[in-house]
Amino acid sequence: MMDISFGWTWPAMKAGRKTCTRRAWKPRHAAMFKKGDIVRATDRARFLGVREHCLIRLTADPVLEPLAAMPDSDYQAEGFEYLREHPELVPDSMPIDVSPEGWYIWRRSGGDMYVVRFEYVEAQGAITEEDS
Repeated sequence: MMDISFGWTWPAMKAGRKTCTRRAWKPRHAAMFKKGDIVRATDRARFLGVREHCLIRLTADPVLEPLAAMPDSDYQAEGFEYLREHPELVPDSMPIDVSPEGWYIWRRSGGDMYVVRFEYVEAQGAITEEDS
């Protein structure tokens, strides 16, 4: 099973308030993910020692899109609205301001990223030895 780590936005994942992520993947890596795939969403990368996870199902193939094409609705889908509501959960290392103004700055920053859309399959849980 493939993993996607959600370190900065894990609180929104854990709350069930994130259904989209953008990734600076190489085309070869993005091609490994397909609509319908069940993926293990984790709080940290495997090499950092995953502590929590949930299962998600991809609702579309990852698509390379310009940041300028992000719809306003993705502010919520990316979990930013949840993080704005809970500033105490925003990691100090978060590279993007989660306010609506920060969202618009990110959108205007240029470049392309892979958009990964998903739905939740299984609630978050602790990692066990057999999961690792």
